Amino acid sequence: MYKVIIDSDFEELIPNFLENRKTDVDRLKKLVLEKDYTMIGNLGHSISGVGFNYGFDFIGKIGVELQRNVATENLLEIENLIESLEKYIDNVIIEYEEM
Repeated sequence: MYKVIIDSDFEELIPNFLENRKTDVDRLKKLVLEKDYTMIGNLGHSISGVGFNYGFDFIGKIGVELQRNVATENLLEIENLIESLEKYIDNVIIEYEEM
């Protein structure tokens, strides 16, 4: 299980945020099949930005690592990162706190 503490100001936004990350996982899987490294890198950049901005550092780090592995076209590691992202989204426990 993964646990994250999020600012309560974001509480209404989080369900949609997580649903969008599930969509990102599906898009990434398709891009891997197409070996579209440019789009994987672009999506990784987007994932890192929103992940860090919403307080989901693990998601942000996955985005950064996706971008890093695109540079070397390390498809196996990209697939592992996508799997980690999907597992995280499916198992994250969120607590809200006034920040």
